[in-house]
Amino acid sequence: MGQALLASGLRCRSVLPLRGEGQGGLHSFAGTLKWDAVLVCRRGGAPPKKSWPAVVTRGALAKAKRQAERFARRLAADQAIGFREPDKLNLYRALIASQARSAPPRAGTMPLLAALTNPPAAGE
Repeated sequence: MGQALLASGLRCRSVLPLRGEGQGGLHSFAGTLKWDAVLVCRRGGAPPKKSWPAVVTRGALAKAKRQAERFARRLAADQAIGFREPDKLNLYRALIASQARSAPPRAGTMPLLAALTNPPAAGE
């Protein structure tokens, strides 16, 4: 998703959780998602001209984590709506992808794929 956003020239303005599943059904098991992440995008100019990799800054990772935690606290407070840990991780990954930039690797950045596959442990 992050690579596709970069190639499209769209820029993500916001990421919001949206309930995608009702109270029952296929997604009622503990490890499945009930919430989707919706990306709100706008045209942001031309796609990158250089073939640099997709990276995210450490600051963007920290911001994504704070945003996911904030939504999780608000939504998990009501047990009936069912925002769980898998939903939080899905939202966190969407927030990371939304912050990807095409740039040369340097100190303070991380490849997008590494950021998506190695989420911070609880408490980090």
